[in-house]
Amino acid sequence: MKPIKPLPLNIINFLLIATVALLTYTPQLTLAQINFKAKVQTISGNQLSGQIIRITKDSLFLNTNKGPDQMIVAGSEIKMLRIRKIGTVGKGFLIGAASGIILGGAIGYVSYTPPDCSSGWCFDFGPEYDAYGGAFLGFVAGSIIGTAIGSSGKVFTVEGENGILEEAMIYINTNSSNSKK
Repeated sequence: MKPIKPLPLNIINFLLIATVALLTYTPQLTLAQINFKAKVQTISGNQLSGQIIRITKDSLFLNTNKGPDQMIVAGSEIKMLRIRKIGTVGKGFLIGAASGIILGGAIGYVSYTPPDCSSGWCFDFGPEYDAYGGAFLGFVAGSIIGTAIGSSGKVFTVEGENGILEEAMIYINTNSSNSKK
């Protein structure tokens, strides 16, 4: 059996430097990658909202469209963080409204029963008008439900821990349309 040779010093140094670099690396997501809005409640009670510009494990950078171009919130100051994708409210409205129109119209059409006109005089507009009424009611209900679902997001609630931003980074990475899977 051959004796095992020790690794050369330059390889050991390289491995140590690579390990330290990987352990201290803080991934950052930039505006080109982030398509999310955030609502932040701080420990002091302030509430901020805006588009996430960048997020690190200890800071959140928001474009609030008020005052300065960006606000920086330390992770230790965050009490509650709510994140949702930009555009989900509109998509939810459209999907809910379309589904409601189709289902409501179909239910209205199928549920039509001709009126009893034995008394001699009555109005009967046919099953189409029942379908129109069902489609309208379906539109109203579907758009409300779709908007509510689209406006929901992921809520992180941890008082004063930087881990909240790490969880948010993971959520954004896994739900970003630009992330490679």
